[in-house]
Amino acid sequence: CITCVNPKLYFHQQEVAFGGVVTTNMTHKAMAVHHTFAEDTSNDEVYAAAVQPVVVAALRDGGDVTCLAFGQTGAGKTHTQKAIQASVAAEVFAGLGPRRCILSFFENCGDQCFDLFNKREKVALREAEDGVVQIIGLQELQVPDLPTLLQRLDQANQLRATHPTCSSPDSSRSHAFCILHLTDPTSSAPQCCLRIVDLAGSERRNDVYGHSPERVAETKAINWSLGCLKECIRLQHDRVHNPKLFVPYRRSKLTHLLKACLAGAMGARLVFLAHVSPMHSAKAHIRGTL
Repeated sequence: CITCVNPKLYFHQQEVAFGGVVTTNMTHKAMAVHHTFAEDTSNDEVYAAAVQPVVVAALRDGGDVTCLAFGQTGAGKTHTQKAIQASVAAEVFAGLGPRRCILSFFENCGDQCFDLFNKREKVALREAEDGVVQIIGLQELQVPDLPTLLQRLDQANQLRATHPTCSSPDSSRSHAFCILHLTDPTSSAPQCCLRIVDLAGSERRNDVYGHSPERVAETKAINWSLGCLKECIRLQHDRVHNPKLFVPYRRSKLTHLLKACLAGAMGARLVFLAHVSPMHSAKAHIRGTL
């Protein structure tokens, strides 16, 4: 259904004739992106091409970096993001200098956020006068070295809300935010914030057939938040031509948390990793993601 020829992606689809009859003719739509990665690409290659340049720049010059994984359930987002967490951790301690490394990790489920380092206690969002979204009550851990950081990351990932679904035996049912703050108020070293965000996967009606009422409710909440994210991205793009256009970032907790990187705040950099399955049965998800 998909062919990757970097930097283009080709979406193959059978033509549908009048009356809904599927023909043997194929259409081949080319989509241009910054970079494409095939199914045989390693996580190290993904990191080196898409994430490492902005992380190195932030460590050197300061600023915020957000690496966001988006796509359908079972497309490999968590697999990719866990590897990127480890690569970023190694990059951080290679260029930390006199700064301290502060780690926090929480997940967003619907309208609630839970601290994964503090017995899943609820945390609240508050927007300061300068528009910065603050997370009240979130535990922050100072990590002294790379092995400790990797251990903490593994601990937090295991505490995420997951349940088996028709699409994945270990489906993430929350949006996970891994945040690394590098700071040292006693020196002139640039401060930066690195966020690695693993979004829960989108699911369509056929994907939730046979799910329990609880899973169906989770799916509705996930799809709602992802729909809000898509809307904010489209409206933010349209603001280039209409600066007065309102973008409803506060419509969902997810978009509220991502406001700074989506709105292009000063010093903010965003890496958007779109994950798609090459299977023909996933063509509706592919269109929705791309």
